Amino acid sequence: MKKLPRRDPHDQKVKHLELSELKARCRMTLHEQSCMTGNEIAKQMSTSRSNVF
Repeated sequence: MKKLPRRDPHDQKVKHLELSELKARCRMTLHEQSCMTGNEIAKQMSTSRSNVF
């Protein structure tokens, strides 16, 4: 799995949804790779698992 950068260009696309940066990154990660566990998302985003849940 590749690591996502801290600032993702997709952030601007979901900014109008008024999500936090972390929530927006989670949504975009799931959109790009729809079948992932919370632990896998956390690893890819370099954040703690509790932040993802």
